[in-house]
Amino acid sequence: MRDQIEPSRSLHRSFTAILIASVLLAAFILQSATGQIRPGGAVNDPLPVDFPSITVNAFNDPAPGELFLAPFIGAGSAPTNANYLIILDNSGAPLAYRRVGLGLNPFPYMFKPEPNGTYSYIDRSPITVSTHVNVMDTLFNVIDTYPKGDPNTASHADFHLLPNGHALALYFDKRTIDMSRIVRGGHPAASVQGTLIREYDLAKHIVFEWSSFDHQAITDTYEDTLAAAIDYSHANNITQDTDGNILISSRHISEITKIDRNTGEIIWRLGGKHNEFTFINEHEENRPLYFSYQHHIQRLPNGNITFFDNGNQRSPQYSRAVEYKLDEVNKTATLVWEYRHTPDIFASAQGSVQRLPNGNTLIGWGDASVAGGPSLTEIHPDKSIAFELTLPKGNRSMQVLKFPWRTGRPVSSHTRYELLEGNTYSFNGTSVASHTGATIKFTVLTPHFYNSATIERYAESPFRPQFTGTAPLTIPLRIVIAQTGMVSVEADVTFDLSQYPEIADPGHVTVFRRDTVGRGCFTPLPTAFNPILNTLTASTPQFGEFIFCRKDPASTANSPLLLEPADGDSLDQSRVVKFTWTPRGYSTDYHLQVSHDASFQTRVIDDSLVTEGTAVLTTGVKGTKYFWRVRARNAGLTSSWSAVRSFTLTTPYISITAPETAEAWKRGYRYFIKWKSNSNDRVRIDLLRGETRTLVVKDSAANTGVFEWSIPATLEGDTTYRFRITSVADSSVFGLSRAMFTITSGLTGIETDKSVVPHEFGLDQNFPNPFNPVTEIRFRIPVRMHASLKVYTVLGCEIATLVDAMVDPGVLMRRFDASRLPSGVYFYTLRAGRFTETKKCAVVK
Repeated sequence: MRDQIEPSRSLHRSFTAILIASVLLAAFILQSATGQIRPGGAVNDPLPVDFPSITVNAFNDPAPGELFLAPFIGAGSAPTNANYLIILDNSGAPLAYRRVGLGLNPFPYMFKPEPNGTYSYIDRSPITVSTHVNVMDTLFNVIDTYPKGDPNTASHADFHLLPNGHALALYFDKRTIDMSRIVRGGHPAASVQGTLIREYDLAKHIVFEWSSFDHQAITDTYEDTLAAAIDYSHANNITQDTDGNILISSRHISEITKIDRNTGEIIWRLGGKHNEFTFINEHEENRPLYFSYQHHIQRLPNGNITFFDNGNQRSPQYSRAVEYKLDEVNKTATLVWEYRHTPDIFASAQGSVQRLPNGNTLIGWGDASVAGGPSLTEIHPDKSIAFELTLPKGNRSMQVLKFPWRTGRPVSSHTRYELLEGNTYSFNGTSVASHTGATIKFTVLTPHFYNSATIERYAESPFRPQFTGTAPLTIPLRIVIAQTGMVSVEADVTFDLSQYPEIADPGHVTVFRRDTVGRGCFTPLPTAFNPILNTLTASTPQFGEFIFCRKDPASTANSPLLLEPADGDSLDQSRVVKFTWTPRGYSTDYHLQVSHDASFQTRVIDDSLVTEGTAVLTTGVKGTKYFWRVRARNAGLTSSWSAVRSFTLTTPYISITAPETAEAWKRGYRYFIKWKSNSNDRVRIDLLRGETRTLVVKDSAANTGVFEWSIPATLEGDTTYRFRITSVADSSVFGLSRAMFTITSGLTGIETDKSVVPHEFGLDQNFPNPFNPVTEIRFRIPVRMHASLKVYTVLGCEIATLVDAMVDPGVLMRRFDASRLPSGVYFYTLRAGRFTETKKCAVVK
């Protein structure tokens, strides 16, 4: 064992931070240009200069397998190394690695082996606002990608290739929502981030889609619903349950959710505001949130679940790994196992828990490693530490996993010679490498003079398997049987299930076969389960490649949910009309109808072969009203029609709805300018005084129907103000305020403007600044609470208390008189609950 795997690191650390950053940037440019990938393995192999140093803290008989992690430098940390995909042996030595990027542009996460023997990771860059999934072979060559999809899907949160060739993707889904209709004081154009689940088939068509906006209320969140941007659910992990349904972990609602893959309906909710389970053996001091802001839900072979409990809402805060036994009928969740590190570790985000085949548990500590704590800990069943590893400060790995480093070779193989018709042969040798757990009975065998048969057992599913019908649920396991010297063969192949722990619930498993490895379609074979002998037998007309599939639960076809256009919409007649809808559960294709009449007798679109949840109308007629509906198909089943919606094509327009007639807006405050429009073009917002433009509020704003405006404190008071909002693309399309409104001077003394309920905390820059001797300081409080506003010298000495009391929600102003203070720089700080903000001001005499 080596405690430090890079001996030249001490010299590297002697350079200055500036030089390090320069070297890393140059290396990044060079390596990005060449696409260099450097597989390692030997202890003395030189590592790249920007490879993260890895310190092994403990080594005590860890489980077999290799560690998969993807360290990256998070925001706020100086780059001391680059971001890598890394595979380590179980002593912490690097076996293979691939450089991804530097800092946050880009950075990798969710690096792991897939069931078919490939690797995948999410490649994300906040700087360029892009994300995609890379699928790689074992040499780190990218062989496939999954893009982020439509613009609403901001980024991937998790991704899995399924053994049947499908892909399950978890997205962050952003929408603009008027939160003032949902919570008092909510932002009228809040950017709300929810969850979107998609299952893609082999052709990357969406066959299942689920949106949190349809099933989980925004108010289920524990985040601030008054903010301008709300990440309300933040699902961070998705997995396919053993019955084919879906489990997700939603961090910001502290909930584990089980979703019906066929209907999209929620089966149950564990934790959070809508918890359905009774907790047993839990820590009552944490009631009612026994776990919170969790990550990495996983189902164990014994039916229990494990996950990483971050514990953000716990006091004091600490993170732990937990295992619950779930009774999904009587709705009980029994804590049967937990692990807390000594001393406690708190990871405010990220983290993972994996139960290993030998009973050990691997725990990834997420962002706790940024401050220099352990990155991962592997523990024995008695909770003693088997292995512990630390990354350099500033690094974190979203999750850490341990799997065999798959190479596509069989895990066992056995050959038998001179086989005869009517006989049964075991293909179990004396060594582990020759023990396949299978027997063959030859019911028909027409041989040449010499013959043989070989069984190879693989721990992976096939790569991109094809099926004659709907892809069934597939177990990550395959068998290849090859023969020589046989003219024809028919056989019964029997599998000893005691040697196949991957096959759960064998009574619902069917063996599928195709003639040639890697080519052709799999078809089902007659399969029989013998519960007494605990065997599974398949009758086959010839040999080839075999896999094991569960029967997909009986499914239904559900009518889709229509998204856009909204019912009764007035749409811009010069634009293409885009129809979008979301399936309610599993769907293979859709039938769209668009008509001039509600009975759909005069149809302008009647397309029964739509494979995605979107379509367009390119030749609409001005002034015409249209009706539209959709139905779904699912493996031969057809749903009922959706609800019928209508829309009308009109000339483009902009109509201002706020401020209303005779409103009085005050200088120095923030208000919302609101309008309605049937155009997507960006707009310019002008402030008029009488008939004359006096200010360009915004030269190019998104046409969302709302714009938050802080009225300049220098703007003159008057009663003749109004707005003009004009399309940037077409100046003939504009709207004027229906009547003039007033802008008045700001508050004086200590007052609260209760007519404007802010959506978030805020502290404004004082005005005027510099000042002599009096200035005004404004701040915003969204709910009634205690607040303090104090002034300090540059040395931190308190010199004035402007507010120290319970305050009502609103925009507040306090005057600060510095007539007794000398010229100089001062600081003022607002504290309200967990909110703290400080700004600088200057007195000039």
